[in-house]
Amino acid sequence: MYPVKMKIGGIRDISPVIIDLGDKEDLALFGGVNGSGKSTISFAAAYALGSDQISVDTLRSKSLDLFREIWQAHVEIIFHNPQGPDAIDAPEWVSLGVEITQKPNQQAFSKFFSKHGDAIDELSLFRQFKTRVETREEFELKYGVSPDKFFMFWYQNSITRFATMKDRERFEYVAEMYGLKDTQERWERAKFERKIAQEDFDRAKINLERERQRIVLAQKSYKMWESRNKLRKEGVELKRSYLEEKKRLLSYHLDRLEQRLASLNHTRIKEEREVQQREETIEELTEAYNWEVDRQKKLQEEKRIEIADRDQANQLLEQLRQEREELEKVTKEIEEKYRYVRSAEILNKLNVELEQELQDLSRVILEMEDRVNTVDRYMSTSQRDNGKWENVLRELQDKIDEWTTFLQNSQYDELKRRAYEVKEEYANICLELKDLLDNMQTWSMEQLELKRSRVVKIPLQVKSIGHFKNEGFKAFAFGELFEILANQDYARVESLLSGIKHSVFVCGPINESVTPLLHVSLQEGLTRKKAQGLFRKKLPGKPLNQFLEWNKVTYDLLTTGERESLSSWVEQIHVITREMEPIYVDRGESYLLDGQLHGPLGQSGAFAEGFAIGRRAWQKRFSLLKSRLVEGGFQKSLLTEKEKGLELQWYASWDELKLYEERVNQLPIIEKEREMARQTLDDLDQKLKHWGDQKSELSVETRRVLEKRKEKELQIDKVLEELEIHRQFGEMSVKLDRLREVRSAIEEKGHERDQMSYQINEFDRSIEQCSTKMTLAREKKLSLNNEIVHLNSALQKIEDEHDDLQREINGMREEEKQLEQEEAEFNEMYSELIQPLPPYEPLAFDSISEARLRNWADDSRRKLDEALSMSVDEFAEEKYFSIRDSFQKSQHETTVSETLFQRLLVEEEELRNHFRKTVHDRYQRINLHFSDYINRIGFRGRIEQIEPDEVDPRRQHYEWRLYIATKAGHDLEYLRPTESIRQKISSAPSGGEMAVISLVFALALLTDIEKRPPFYLLDEFDSALDEWRKGLVIDMYQEVLQRKLIIISPKSHSSDYLERFGIFYAIVSDQKENTKPISRVLRLERQKYQALSAVFEKKSAALT
Repeated sequence: MYPVKMKIGGIRDISPVIIDLGDKEDLALFGGVNGSGKSTISFAAAYALGSDQISVDTLRSKSLDLFREIWQAHVEIIFHNPQGPDAIDAPEWVSLGVEITQKPNQQAFSKFFSKHGDAIDELSLFRQFKTRVETREEFELKYGVSPDKFFMFWYQNSITRFATMKDRERFEYVAEMYGLKDTQERWERAKFERKIAQEDFDRAKINLERERQRIVLAQKSYKMWESRNKLRKEGVELKRSYLEEKKRLLSYHLDRLEQRLASLNHTRIKEEREVQQREETIEELTEAYNWEVDRQKKLQEEKRIEIADRDQANQLLEQLRQEREELEKVTKEIEEKYRYVRSAEILNKLNVELEQELQDLSRVILEMEDRVNTVDRYMSTSQRDNGKWENVLRELQDKIDEWTTFLQNSQYDELKRRAYEVKEEYANICLELKDLLDNMQTWSMEQLELKRSRVVKIPLQVKSIGHFKNEGFKAFAFGELFEILANQDYARVESLLSGIKHSVFVCGPINESVTPLLHVSLQEGLTRKKAQGLFRKKLPGKPLNQFLEWNKVTYDLLTTGERESLSSWVEQIHVITREMEPIYVDRGESYLLDGQLHGPLGQSGAFAEGFAIGRRAWQKRFSLLKSRLVEGGFQKSLLTEKEKGLELQWYASWDELKLYEERVNQLPIIEKEREMARQTLDDLDQKLKHWGDQKSELSVETRRVLEKRKEKELQIDKVLEELEIHRQFGEMSVKLDRLREVRSAIEEKGHERDQMSYQINEFDRSIEQCSTKMTLAREKKLSLNNEIVHLNSALQKIEDEHDDLQREINGMREEEKQLEQEEAEFNEMYSELIQPLPPYEPLAFDSISEARLRNWADDSRRKLDEALSMSVDEFAEEKYFSIRDSFQKSQHETTVSETLFQRLLVEEEELRNHFRKTVHDRYQRINLHFSDYINRIGFRGRIEQIEPDEVDPRRQHYEWRLYIATKAGHDLEYLRPTESIRQKISSAPSGGEMAVISLVFALALLTDIEKRPPFYLLDEFDSALDEWRKGLVIDMYQEVLQRKLIIISPKSHSSDYLERFGIFYAIVSDQKENTKPISRVLRLERQKYQALSAVFEKKSAALT
């Protein structure tokens, strides 16, 4: 990958420009007067790549008003990434850059970005970055570009300082660039941690001896304390046995007495219940007797009242019979006279009916008038509708004529063809978008799995590993166990090992293979094959283990036997290619030939494309998936926009087609509507005729109803005459009504009198029954009183026996209370000894006696008194175990601190040796390169490394001294540092010679860098060199580095020197009076640049 173009806009006073940097072999030369902005190009390029050494203020024009103006700048470097060994995992064209925006009175905001594309004019945004740190890390990891590493940018005066700087500073500069400083800092930290661990170890040993003396004294006190506690424990156990058995004995006697007492209580309760039952029965009999007495009195009173009511009813019946006879004499003549006259009720009802009919006829007459008015309104409305439908008929005819003309002029087949073409293209875009979304989901899921596992696995490997893990065995993919050695060509090794890189290793037996992959069992017992007879002829190529190294993380998960089995399997396979001489292999041996595995270990080739071994495979696969997702997102947005556009075209075509089809389909309907309008006009004419006929019929009906109303009025007059007759003879009608009432009352009162006689007889029977029940209750009550006297006598005897038992129980309870008090005092005094004792197990009851209990009490008292008289430390146990824990803790701390000290001591020694070896190896290589390059110039020189002396405080750091001889025959002399404020005049090399020495030292450093950037930018690279040495130095740089070089120089150059360059740019300052300065970047031919560079040098000298 190399730069081909640089876009600059808004930087300092340089006008916007696109700088063409040519091909990879073209050297670019930038020239200009001092102060014209040459160095600004290097600052802008470094800042665009995320450099931390360049401030954004360096790129802003000093003539910009920060309080009023908005500053916007853009720097972009376009790289070409052609196919080849130096190609990176990225598209063919890559662009890296930054956009800067600063609003008035605000800080500048930088937005770094990267673009990808398959053509230089088709670059699209790939990613944006929030910070410079993130930008630098991504650019270095993905593109191999780091402006602050690899000596990629040499700013003004920086490349010529190696000859003048101090020896210690020279080494520190180199150590920082190569990462040696980090190794040294790790060593210094290990040294500091080792000193702290040694101090902790010494302190722990002293503390351990002190704790040992303390534990001896504590052990003596603890033994005396244990003897005292043994006596107390035995005394407490005897006392507890005495108390427990004494309580059991008392409890036994109490239980027997209480059982007798309970039996007496039960008998007493039973007798009392009998007495209570008889007393309750007497009370019930008394209540029943009293209730019968009250009931008898009540019945006699009700009987007396009922007899009085019956006598009163007889008197009333006699009076009603007399009134009936008088009324029958008076009303006999009235009934004969009005026998044929209709009743008043019929006449009133008939009168109401006739009035209602008369009202109905009046309402019918009004309705007839309303119907006539309605017919008039309908006739008027029909006439208006007739005019409206004539207008509708004319509009429909005009519309039919217009649509017929439109359909004759339209091309339906062409419209339909265009619509279906757009629809088919829209469906294809939808399918393509769906496939893209499915792929993006698959890539995203694979990316998440890669993040989790950090290993590239194909689906067949995942299936096999899952199968064996379900059976309880560990299983690993080939890429989990191995890494490709750093000194190997990664892509070539992946291709050579494609036959086995998808293998699955199982830490157990392989009974069956669920996938066609190569499966290898690492079960212990797999033996190493013998080397003899492996090949009939020694094979070319290399053993498999010369390409690989272990993955340390996964390797630690294997047992020793599994590691040996894996090593044996690796050593059995040889890697050869068909380009080598003819191969003769035993059938019993295994080998890899052009990526295919042959032999008894299996026949296998690659099952999938892409890298699969180690962390680099994961990184490449992760980057590939990441770029695919970004590219897929871009394609998704393009397809979505295209889908929306086609959808709008489809809707437009469909609307036009739909309008045509709608008019074709609607035209017959409109013609039908025209016919319906004509039919409607005919119907309206018929309706007008119908309403005229109906109006004539309503007039005839109205006259008929008027005649009927007159007839009903005559009938009402006749009914009113008959009602007048009824009013005149109203008094006679009242007497007839009273006669009917009297007859009804006589019948009702006779029935009531009969009921009263029956009720009086019932009262007599109930009074007799009450007398019988009262006699039975008196006899039963007397019998129950005799039984109660006998029961009370038996209860008195039970009470006397109960009192005797209760006095005996109270005496035993008093003794039990005293025993409980004694036990409580004992428990309180020796609670700490009683609590840990196991639960008491009682003895057989027949073995307990009062004498044995007294012996237990005496023995316990003696032992407790003896323990009480012993003088011991009550906290002896706590102190002993505390001191013992402290002693054990001190022992553990001493062991841990000693282990840590020994480990840190070894680690410090390893880091010191590693640092010194790394520095020595780096020194040897750089010194070799420096001596070689300085000889090409015609000088002689070497680098001397002064190692630090830990004893001498003045020599605590590394120094790299330069020894130079500038002429043949001269001895090498130490090149003393001259970079200080006050320089002494010495016989050191000239300024040009110092510049050559510094440039050659820088080239030696660049040669030893394993990872080289895509280009180098050298500011004032040749300012102090003469024409002859400039050519030598630039040729060496180009030969050794083999990278694109961009040189910034203010000097003029000879034709021979300029022949080495293919690109020439001049930075020209164009400033007029009272205007802002402007620098323009102009591309020139070699002759024009040579002529103009002489002017640059003169103007620069004049400015200086």
